[in-house]
Amino acid sequence: MVQLTEVTDESVRRSNVGQEDEEAWENDSEALSDDLSDDEDEDDDDVSERGLAVRKETLAQRIAALKDIVPPSTRRSLALRFQTASTYASFGGKVVGNLGWMVITTAILVGLPYTLASEGEAMIVQQEREYAQQQNGAQQMLGGGAPGGLDGQGQQQQGGIRPPGF
Repeated sequence: MVQLTEVTDESVRRSNVGQEDEEAWENDSEALSDDLSDDEDEDDDDVSERGLAVRKETLAQRIAALKDIVPPSTRRSLALRFQTASTYASFGGKVVGNLGWMVITTAILVGLPYTLASEGEAMIVQQEREYAQQQNGAQQMLGGGAPGGLDGQGQQQQGGIRPPGF
């Protein structure tokens, strides 16, 4: 059989008892505000809302509380996307590291010997120039100090380096 139960609407019930409830709320809020003014001096971290003191939560606790709000299928989807992105980032970092290693190793194995060889060649060229200048200075001293001596040595010197005895 079917049983019938009467359900009363809260709005109708409140209209009958409305004035008594409002006075009770006012008295409670006044008492609460007196209590809160004392508590504010003791602990500024408490947040009060109709008598309930809520402690400050950390960011991690708030994020953990979001777990209940987000549906499991969305959480799985987000976790999969994060895992995929971290996998690609890890692979990209490894590739960039390997390429960097190859470039630096190549620069050391090829570039360093090349630099040393070119520096050695530059030193040899510089020594040849100094030797040529020394020879020219010695010939000028022996030939009278002027590049255009009596026997026409200056004209031959302009053509290039002349070995001794010729």
